[in-house]
Amino acid sequence: MLARAYASLRHWSLVPDVRDANLGRSHWLLSRVHAVLCLTDEAALPQQ
Repeated sequence: MLARAYASLRHWSLVPDVRDANLGRSHWLLSRVHAVLCLTDEAALPQQ
């Protein structure tokens, strides 16, 4: 699950002319997966 969330963020980071909404969803998904897996320290960090 975590690998797929990172893959989503990687994918949208590489797409030219990506919409902010798509990147935002990827950041949200990654944060949500971290939270579900009880990795709360990572969930609170802003993604770069």
